[in-house]
Amino acid sequence: GNWEVAAYAEGKMIDFEMLIVPDGYTFDATATGTVAISNGRLSKSGNINFLLEANGRDYAFYGTVADGYMTGFIRLGVAGDVIGNWSAEK
Repeated sequence: GNWEVAAYAEGKMIDFEMLIVPDGYTFDATATGTVAISNGRLSKSGNINFLLEANGRDYAFYGTVADGYMTGFIRLGVAGDVIGNWSAEK
């Protein structure tokens, strides 16, 4: 479905909409604006993670999803320092 995402990373807001198309425990997503999403993964327990490229930087989004809402934290790269947080609503 469609999600409105609000992220705060490295002192900057990154707002975008994304369309998630699940395929088992992975998903493809397209986003508005100048961001690109890849490597989307979901778990049975409601965990979610995906990679985002924005403003020439790579970020890894980690979090949970339930009842039309997602929330979590952002790392610089896949295993870098935690540098922000994010939330999304369906």
